[in-house]
Amino acid sequence: MQTVCVGPHAPVAKVCMLPIVDLKPSDESCIYSTLLYVIEQTSRLNQQAVPCVTFDQPLYIKAVDIATAADLSIVCRLGGFHTLMNFLGAIGYVMKGSGIEELLGLLYGPSTVDHVMSGKAFARALRGHFIIHDCLMQLLLQYVVSDESQRNGSVVLQVDGDCPLDVEDVDIIQLYSSVWKNKVDVSDCSSVQCTHLQGITDALLRLKVHLALESRTARLWLQYMDYVDVVKLFVVAERTSDWCLHLTACTRMLNLFAASGHYNYAKACRVYVQQMNALPHTHPTLYGHFANGRHSIRRSHRLWAGLSCDLVIEQTLMKSVKSRGGLTHGRGMHETVRQIWTTTMSTCAAIHFAMSSLTGLDHSATEHVEVGAARNKRDSADTAKVKDCLVDNSPFRFCDSTKLVSLFSGAVAGPDDNVTCDVAEEVGLRIHQK
Repeated sequence: MQTVCVGPHAPVAKVCMLPIVDLKPSDESCIYSTLLYVIEQTSRLNQQAVPCVTFDQPLYIKAVDIATAADLSIVCRLGGFHTLMNFLGAIGYVMKGSGIEELLGLLYGPSTVDHVMSGKAFARALRGHFIIHDCLMQLLLQYVVSDESQRNGSVVLQVDGDCPLDVEDVDIIQLYSSVWKNKVDVSDCSSVQCTHLQGITDALLRLKVHLALESRTARLWLQYMDYVDVVKLFVVAERTSDWCLHLTACTRMLNLFAASGHYNYAKACRVYVQQMNALPHTHPTLYGHFANGRHSIRRSHRLWAGLSCDLVIEQTLMKSVKSRGGLTHGRGMHETVRQIWTTTMSTCAAIHFAMSSLTGLDHSATEHVEVGAARNKRDSADTAKVKDCLVDNSPFRFCDSTKLVSLFSGAVAGPDDNVTCDVAEEVGLRIHQK
């Protein structure tokens, strides 16, 4: 995506270290002091927009309460990185026991699988879910694409007795080649429209509806694919700084938060979505900045480079604090040490960047690890392993609309077992409506 996507985007942000407040983060007086400090800095800089601060969920709720009670002119945002981590944990909770642990076990060790299921191993969780989603999509394509049509150089789609749809795959190959050659302008995606590709999409949609009605097991795994699509949607929104897409992805997360018992995020994310949807009326200037792609932070001059604010905090401040030479490795947390460390970090970072640029070792000159040859080779091998496993244990082979079957253990949940993971979306919607 970072290779083929081009278009206008916000400039690279400057990250600075501010003084550390010597109080517990959960202390209300600490949060109140921080909010007042940010408002004061905004007035000194003569900014026209209202200041905006990002918090993790426990502090976000308290900050919203304090800002509302004190009528402070500030907007509190919920950290997108931690929200996505929690959503990955909710996916793992709903899919627990379905056979997804065995599929992830083909990619990682047992202890890592536990962290992936909880969402804590963020990068590994994204990679594992994306690979499984890819293999499931290949299985669905095999249902609608006949072998004979592949040998003839075209694709024939047959779903629910509909008339076969002839699709010349050469058009799709040409589209693929043109995207790599001419790039994609995100402000105008008309160049990537393809009638034949749309035909395949429509056929897959009809197939998914048919399978969901025929089997509870298929409905569970199709629901899982939808949730992985939400994860992809959220990543796209953050990377390309698409504000409307960001709110859409957050809205689609709400039902799973409620259904999986993640009530804190279900409430916090709902409040966050409501407040952000009201920004055009409450704070139009700040909304204009977000709509122009400034809700995420960029650390490089690429379109596909936006990061959530709390992720940048983890990559800069927390990484510096906990790494060698930081506060937690020998220096201590005394007030004078913290003061010296925070005031000198910006200078040290500038020197480090200058030396990296001089020696050619800066990050902007190196290739991202996920597009390297080694990762490409490993991803292909792991995808082949997962696909071979799913061919023999396909979740779409069952035709019982009353029983839910685990793919590998063979455990069966009947109508009287009160297992509702295959209808988590409906359960979460009822909870929110209530």
